[in-house]
Amino acid sequence: MRGVLRRLFCVGLTLIAGAALHAQVSRAVVVRVNGEPVIHIDVQAEAENLARDYVRSAAGLGDGTAEEAQRIVAVLFPSAAIRLVDQVLIVQHGRASGIRPVESEFGDTLQRMMAAFGSRTREELDGALKRDGASIEDLRRAWERSTVLDLTLQSQMRGRDPRVLEALVQKLRAGARLEWQRDEIRQTFEARGYTAVTGGLLAGNEAVAVSTLRQVISAQVAYASACASGGYAASFESLTRRSAEGNPFLDPQLKPAGTRLTRGGYVITLVAHEPVAQATTCHGHATVASAFTVFAAPAVADVSGVRYFAASGAGMIYQNLGGPILSVRGTVKPSTARPLL
Repeated sequence: MRGVLRRLFCVGLTLIAGAALHAQVSRAVVVRVNGEPVIHIDVQAEAENLARDYVRSAAGLGDGTAEEAQRIVAVLFPSAAIRLVDQVLIVQHGRASGIRPVESEFGDTLQRMMAAFGSRTREELDGALKRDGASIEDLRRAWERSTVLDLTLQSQMRGRDPRVLEALVQKLRAGARLEWQRDEIRQTFEARGYTAVTGGLLAGNEAVAVSTLRQVISAQVAYASACASGGYAASFESLTRRSAEGNPFLDPQLKPAGTRLTRGGYVITLVAHEPVAQATTCHGHATVASAFTVFAAPAVADVSGVRYFAASGAGMIYQNLGGPILSVRGTVKPSTARPLL
């Protein structure tokens, strides 16, 4: 995933926040914040910034395809809209307080962009930007918002206290007039209750899910070897129960309920295959199985995670970005997923 996403994000124009603008992206208005438009390329750029966070945080979660990379950006698009709405509200508050950028400093930004594009004149830079679907006006607008945002935060936040920022944002949201031009974004925005999902959070939840699957696999292997004469536990409770030696095979702090547990924004489900009732185990008597599959699915799809995972006693972990994995048995590669390398 990291390689494809990195290649995908290297295309385009680097603005103040390192956002990429592409020629094929629409310039349509996504939302008006107190009358001020936020256009599609603004949101797309912020979504790609969030996806970069996902790439940096997803080390060890495997590579992916270009289609998966685009899906990550699409998943993060509503969160990008939420973040931009908040930023515009803060910028508007700063402007109302009399905060203005020093226009002469925009010349420094132009000089840096000219150097980055190898342009000798403003006209050459404008031509290079237009080839990427942007313009100097887009650059100026991004610079103005970024500068006023930073100056406003400096004036409002003592020591960058996040609680002060949250209180300010909540106050500004309460009096905001939002006019959504894209209904599906509005619905997602309202469903999340103004909660933006970061790329780092998604990748962190996924890493926790994979780590939990590995813990379950190790616990099952140990259980089969030391407790159930080759059989696997049919529930998490059998794994978290203390053995005769006094040590559980799986950490009880995971607090499972039967065959389900929730951790890091993911629901982990254990499925027993061909269970044998009341086999003799180190616990006395318990239901054991000849095989098992363990699945990890986002508790809230595309919010607490985007990938689905599954594994079996063979130890291979499978992943799928498009939806749940239907089945995993042994080392057979299922049609609904591919191995996590």
